[in-house]
This record gives sequence, structure tokens and C-alpha cells, in this order.
Amino acid sequence: MAREIFKNISPKACAFFLQSFIKQSFTDTSFIPWVRRVDVLPHKILSQSLALKNSIRIAEQSPERVLIFAGDRLNYAAIHNERGRWHLPRA
Repeated sequence: MAREIFKNISPKACAFFLQSFIKQSFTDTSFIPWVRRVDVLPHKILSQSLALKNSIRIAEQSPERVLIFAGDRLNYAAIHNERGRWHLPRA
């Protein structure tokens, strides 16, 4: 019984984070909308290439913990998550 519960937790955790891209918000203890775009591009924020969304994965799954990773190979992911600024290098 417990083993089945733990097998189901990880996919549900991934789905929770994927929903952020659909809702365009953080949802921890409350709904916090993502900052709106300041440019005129037609796609939703963080959705041009979908690389960050598609990088969400289960890194570890055990009865003690579930670890979900996202953006571990995308240099801009931490900037988005921590609300910082990232500038392209000038040519």
C-alpha cells in the first residue's frame, strides 16, 4: 500500500510544477501570478522554447523524499526562479 502511494507522489509533484506554466503563477501557500511581459512578443512568459517547462523531471524518489529538478542545464532558470535579471552579453 505505502509503496503504491510513493510511486504516485512523484508524477503528481511534476504535474504540480507543470501547472505553473499553464496558470502562469507560483502556487505555494497562495496564488502569486508571474510578472507580466514587458515586451510585445506573442508567447506567454517562459514559453517561447518550452525548454524550462520540458526540463522538469523527477531526480529522486524514495519513501523519505521526492526531489524534482527543473532547468539544471539552463543557465537562465535560476534567474527566473529567483526574480533576478539576466542580460545577454554585448557583441
